[in-house]
Amino acid sequence: MLNKLTGWILLATLIMLSTGAHAYVGPGLGAGTLGVVIGLIASVFVALFALLWSPIKRLLKKKGRNTAETSQEK
Repeated sequence: MLNKLTGWILLATLIMLSTGAHAYVGPGLGAGTLGVVIGLIASVFVALFALLWSPIKRLLKKKGRNTAETSQEK
């Protein structure tokens, strides 16, 4: 418990004592970061779609065959 508390106190002290970096952050960095975030979100949605689409497609094909066989029997 004391070790965790000491770590948090040290972290808070280091954050409070830090100074500015005096570095230029241009618009390219923001655009690149935005592109990475959008790409990650899109890749998650594409992966979920790919995982869900295959069983749905198989189910629709099976249902279509059953419907075609039933209509031919009548």
